Amino acid sequence: MQYEAAIQVSILCTVYNHEAYLRQCLDGFVMQQTRFRYEAIVHDDVSTDGSVAIIREYAEKYPDIIVPIYDAENQYSKHDGSLWRIMMEKAKGRYIAFCEGDDYWIDCGKLQRQFDLMEKHPEYTICFHRVGVVTVNDNPAKETCPRRYGTLWSKEEVTLYDYLKELCYNNNFTYQLSSYFIRRFYMEQYVSCQTSLFCDFPYGDVPMALSALFQGKGSCIQHVMSHYRELSGGYTSSMWMNLEKRLAIESKECLAYSRIDVYLNNKYHAIIKYRILRNELNEHSLYNKKKLVQFRPKYWCLLKFQSFRCNLSYFIKGLLQIIKSK
Repeated sequence: MQYEAAIQVSILCTVYNHEAYLRQCLDGFVMQQTRFRYEAIVHDDVSTDGSVAIIREYAEKYPDIIVPIYDAENQYSKHDGSLWRIMMEKAKGRYIAFCEGDDYWIDCGKLQRQFDLMEKHPEYTICFHRVGVVTVNDNPAKETCPRRYGTLWSKEEVTLYDYLKELCYNNNFTYQLSSYFIRRFYMEQYVSCQTSLFCDFPYGDVPMALSALFQGKGSCIQHVMSHYRELSGGYTSSMWMNLEKRLAIESKECLAYSRIDVYLNNKYHAIIKYRILRNELNEHSLYNKKKLVQFRPKYWCLLKFQSFRCNLSYFIKGLLQIIKSK
């Protein structure tokens, strides 16, 4: 097989205490069948388990693919973009793909398929695909990313409006990071904006997609080519399992979306305002369940877009609070 001399795709893989899942993740990289050279930048963020030993093993076995980084201090906790900057300094590809150490790819043609699509369509800034959701024991969950009942489920072409609508109105998984395939230029722009425009986002996948969709369209391949491991103890999972951290997320998201609203000159103000109000309501509900905040007129506009089941849940919770207060 003939390969291009230069590396075309760099995979960025973040690892933190992923020993139990890491081999499956790295196997997904080395099994890729491509007509171009690619590399996997595997960054261990000071794991305290056996992750480093596994990375060393794969780096020795696949030196043309696995490029290890063993950090001396945890970069993610800094929240200043240093984690991605360090990895991008090593990356040589024209395209950037992603997979965290507890997720994994299941299709050996994933990279080639996304590469071919992006080469054929220069108008696309980013490419996604469907992702299966599994439990920590690899048992299939009931959903995928995007979710079947979401507005992005069957879209092969995605605009910023489509993405914001799903993100803000439906509160859904949009596209999961293991499906991202982005042109290097837009990844570099995202990294440069992490301490300014995107500084309030408590996680990185959403602003990364936004950064690309600000300047073009995205595409979604309608095949499941990777698996996202739900509640495996990673960064996002640990945040949502802790009440105080979850409250902090809700608060920071409000700031983040307000900043995005200003950046977009209020073009999508109604959509973003809905997301901010929903976050505020969630924050109030989590912090003090005795206040009947869901019945305040400020939040009535949320009823229009929430499902009947969600609205019924809010109503029942409110009635229970009234009964308990008597």
